[in-house]
Amino acid sequence: MTTTNFCNDWRYEKNIFKWNWAYRGIRIRIYTLVDASGNYASDTLSEWLFKDDGAGEILNKDGIASRVDIYHNWGLKMY
Repeated sequence: MTTTNFCNDWRYEKNIFKWNWAYRGIRIRIYTLVDASGNYASDTLSEWLFKDDGAGEILNKDGIASRVDIYHNWGLKMY
């Protein structure tokens, strides 16, 4: 996975085990910022940090980075 294309909320898959029938599946991913103790990030921090809403709409032009960058390119630990 060398690009951020895997961040799409949808994905078409091919089921190779059922006589090559096409299978369409939906994969939903939900990400939340938490600290090492499991506490959720505050709304104030999120409004300051994120530029967009995750769907491409800019909410804060002065934000630090987009959600895709923060969740996938910053090297945050996943639980």
